[in-house]
Order: sequence, then C-alpha cells, then structure tokens
Amino acid sequence: DAMPARVVSETGGPRQRTPAPVAPVAPPAGIASAAGTNVVPLRLHAMGSESLAVVSLLAGGTAAEALDWLATALPAARSEGGANVGIAALCSGSAIGNTAVVVPESALRAVPPPKGSTSDLPWVALEASAPSLHSAAGSLKLAISVAASLSAAGAVLNAASVRWRTLPAAESCAIIMVREEDLPMATVALTRAGHAVSPPGRVCAQAPTEDQAAPQKNA
Repeated sequence: DAMPARVVSETGGPRQRTPAPVAPVAPPAGIASAAGTNVVPLRLHAMGSESLAVVSLLAGGTAAEALDWLATALPAARSEGGANVGIAALCSGSAIGNTAVVVPESALRAVPPPKGSTSDLPWVALEASAPSLHSAAGSLKLAISVAASLSAAGAVLNAASVRWRTLPAAESCAIIMVREEDLPMATVALTRAGHAVSPPGRVCAQAPTEDQAAPQKNA
C-alpha cells in the first residue's frame, strides 16, 4: 500500500535525500505493459539495523506539529546512539486521512510522540534500485520500466500475504517498507520472483541457537 502525498525525507548521515514522486501503478510481474516494457529484477537492500515506526498524529494534527517533533526526537535519539536507519519521512493526504511520520524506533524512546498519536511498528525499509535500467534510453521509458518493476514486486508481496507500503526516494526507485515479522517471508517470495534482497543477516530468518547440552538432556 503506497503512502502518497507530500513527503519530506531526512537522513542522519552527511548526504541528504530529496524525495521524488512515486511512479504510477503498472502490470504485474512477467507481463509486458501496454508500451511494451517488461518488468526487470530489483535490487532491494535493508537500510540500517534499526526498525522503523509509522506514527500517525491525531486527526487534525498538522505537518508543522510533526516536523517540530522530528526536530526534537531525531537529534535526541542520535545522541543516545540510535536513529541509524538514515530515513525519516513526513506524509500527509486523504489516502491515509491524517499526518504520519516514519521514524526509527529509537526516536519514540527518546521523545514521546505528540499527544493522541498512534504508533504502528516495527517496519523495515528496503531501498529498491534497478541497476539494469540505468542505461535505458529516455526518461519516459525508464519511468515506465521502474513502475512496472515496483508493481511486480508489490504483486509478489501481496500474493505472499506480506504487509508492505512504499515511500518515494530520489536516489533509488523507491523505498519499500515491510513489517519486520514478515521480512523473511518477503525475502523468500521476492527472491523466488528473481529479485535480489540483502544483506542476508538482516533479511533472512535467524538460525536457531544450538543447545550444546541437548545430547545429555535427551539421554
């Protein structure tokens, strides 16, 4: 589910990102679009080791109120060693009905969100790119190919009953947010569909811890 409307992104590192519009919806994976553009594999990389939270302000909350909270919460979280995901986004519009911000979980611990707001967590951000499209001829063809590829990935996630949403990004196709508990399932589904998801230590299910005393317990 896309989070449309006005988006402001801000990173914790030295490089700042300017948001770009989300591409329009296109056909599912493996099906050529009307313009004859086929979907291509995406490269999806989990951003940082910290999970994200979607904080929705009380109905009537303003973007200015959200920005004021971000300006306080993010520096406070960084001073405590958190907010290392490198993303905070501000969204507002009729599609979600109110103002919402996407922040690292540590921001919630550092400074409580505005009164009356609700928090939906945890989410993981996957930065999507399509390396094979960098040499595509013409910006329109590139935009159509990117739209088709993102739509294909969304169709794969829907088929696997994975909860997800998207955010725009300037230096990649988009940012796909996946519920953290659904991440291993999303990784399997996307990989089977031909997409690359990394790093393994972040996106794959953790191996169970071996009980060294198991032989004695079972004797």
